[in-house]
Amino acid sequence: MIKKIASAGLVMVLMVFFVSCSSPAEKKAKFYDKGKTLYEKGDYVRASLEFKNALQIDPKFADAYQMLGQVALKEKKFKQAFGSFSKAVELNPDLLDAQVELARIFMAARSADRAQEKVDQILAKNPDNSGARLIQAAIYSKAKNLDAAESILSDLYQKGETSGEMYLMLASIYDARKDTAKAEAMLREGIQKNPDAMTLRIILANFYQKADKPEAAEALLRENIKIQPDVAGHRLALANFYWNAENTEKALGVLKDLAKLETNREKNIITAAQFLLKQKDADQAETMLRQGIADAPKSFALREALTDLFLLKKEPGKAMDVLTKSLSLSSDPADPGILAVKTKMARIHLLQREPDAAEALVDAVLKENAKSIEANFIKGQLHLLAGRPAEAVTAFRTVVAEAPDNVRGHLLLGQAHLMNKEMALAIDTLNQGVRQNPASKEIRRALARLYMANKDKSAAAEQLVKIAEIDPTDIRAMGDLGDFKLAQEAYDEAKIQYERMVDARPEVPAGYLKLAHLHEVKGDRDGAVEILEKGFAKNSDSMPLLAGLVKAYLLVDKADVAKKYCEEKIAAYPDNAFTYNLLAQVHIVEKIPIWPRTR
Repeated sequence: MIKKIASAGLVMVLMVFFVSCSSPAEKKAKFYDKGKTLYEKGDYVRASLEFKNALQIDPKFADAYQMLGQVALKEKKFKQAFGSFSKAVELNPDLLDAQVELARIFMAARSADRAQEKVDQILAKNPDNSGARLIQAAIYSKAKNLDAAESILSDLYQKGETSGEMYLMLASIYDARKDTAKAEAMLREGIQKNPDAMTLRIILANFYQKADKPEAAEALLRENIKIQPDVAGHRLALANFYWNAENTEKALGVLKDLAKLETNREKNIITAAQFLLKQKDADQAETMLRQGIADAPKSFALREALTDLFLLKKEPGKAMDVLTKSLSLSSDPADPGILAVKTKMARIHLLQREPDAAEALVDAVLKENAKSIEANFIKGQLHLLAGRPAEAVTAFRTVVAEAPDNVRGHLLLGQAHLMNKEMALAIDTLNQGVRQNPASKEIRRALARLYMANKDKSAAAEQLVKIAEIDPTDIRAMGDLGDFKLAQEAYDEAKIQYERMVDARPEVPAGYLKLAHLHEVKGDRDGAVEILEKGFAKNSDSMPLLAGLVKAYLLVDKADVAKKYCEEKIAAYPDNAFTYNLLAQVHIVEKIPIWPRTR
């Protein structure tokens, strides 16, 4: 017996010995394989830990970085996903799946050029890579080259590709060509091949609604709820369907069902109330929130939502009543819910121009949590209002330190430095803001203004050009760049920007007005009239365009035409005082009495 026990003990010792002597490579592989298993089960938190364990052993393990990127995608943490995939391909450029995901991220970020670079790299190594070819088709579609996109997609389809992404793009192309039968067929086949592809189901439901097939749309929307009963979006889509069909009773029934779901109940109630607010039914929204509070009387979140509803209705007194009652939900002054209530109360006092009350509440919050972003934000605003820019700098520095992606924090920190007569620090602050938020047009605009005030015209122009690159459809950016070029007397370059405004948004008056002003500056009054006439033909209800056109006619001695336009507008809108004022200006120029003489 003793020998058997000794033998068993020896076996155990040897097992421990061999396990403890596993090589780093074996340990790394074990962590990685376990992480993949957890990932496939949908346990992303634990999977991430396993991949990180593998990286502790081998910091250059590219495959682990690639899987961390996949986890981040599942968790919708796109910035982290980008970082992980970038590290993976840096360590191993041949990880084509990671390269494909980077290309997708670039497409999502509206950076087609960078996506194309990735696609070219992938296809150079593997011309048949389906992921890269799908992205290439997406790039062509975005560029309105539908024939090229369809050619790639059709080839993939013939070769057996069944991804929802392919079916969705093909359906979009057929829909753009008004071939609704083919579009529907692609969506239906895509769902058949990918039963869990909710995007395809949602698109098909929308397709049915546009095609005036309400029964088919309703059936699909209800089926989506059965497949994913806890996803609020599916119930909202059905409620929206009923609301648009003017069947409010059914819509309310769906929303009440949503509010009863146990999973994420508070969030679902708030979501349902927000839906009702968008439909301008504040009474039903209030009823839903009050019922939720009755069912969960200790809920800070539901009371905050009710507060926001009253603020939206411009009833700050009722909002403050709700918040005051919320203070009794906890006796702990450091309770996050209590701190949020006091911060919200301070914000209301600030809006009502009651700085002393706001400051007392904010100080109480900061006593418990000195790094509170919202409380420091309000504190900084109070300092600015009181003319204390140095103190405001301290508060806003805390904001941007705790939340580097807080755009308004950087803007107000820059403003505080400027009020404190620290131009260099204001510029440095906004440059830091740009580094943290490179896509922020607001920070870049503010930075351009500071550079102009500091007489650094080239740096100002660089920011304006960058804004236009970030969003080529931003007509404000075009206008700002055009105004800058006009101030530099670079008339041809200014004209290009103003014409881009008109081409991009022909229904917006600003482009015509700026282009007409440019013609006036150059002394081309007839050209200004022509531009304004073109704009007014597309925007006949625009008072700024009418005023500009009347002024332009008067400058070219066409008071009679200006008078005709004014009288036509008065006949159409007899209660519009603005047009009478324009007509009065025409009469003054004509040197005739404004009102008929009485006998």
